Amino acid sequence: MTEGLTRQTRHFPPELLETMRRNVVAPGAATAMLNYYRANIMRYGKASVPAPVIECPTLLLWGEDDIYLGPLLASGNEEFVSNLTARRLPGVSHWVQQDAPQTVNETIASWAREKGLAIPD
Repeated sequence: MTEGLTRQTRHFPPELLETMRRNVVAPGAATAMLNYYRANIMRYGKASVPAPVIECPTLLLWGEDDIYLGPLLASGNEEFVSNLTARRLPGVSHWVQQDAPQTVNETIASWAREKGLAIPD
């Protein structure tokens, strides 16, 4: 797992990783960070409350080398988002914007133009 974690964070400078580490180990911080996910799982996971459908155009960028959230999780989200475009990025980890900033920026700009959302030059 350490080797995978090293691959996942290779584009993070050591001082940023140290800041993130300090934030996670602060008393109560990790619990607070996870409560967001717990709340959504409890509300929408297997509960009787259906998740509301997102109606606005949405772009999902997914790193295929993500060791935290497998690529299969990028599939099947159309029932939750009515206008979903999913782009899987090969060779990119969980941290898509750090691993492939140029690709991410170009993908967002291209998608926004296709959807008529881009601001003209």
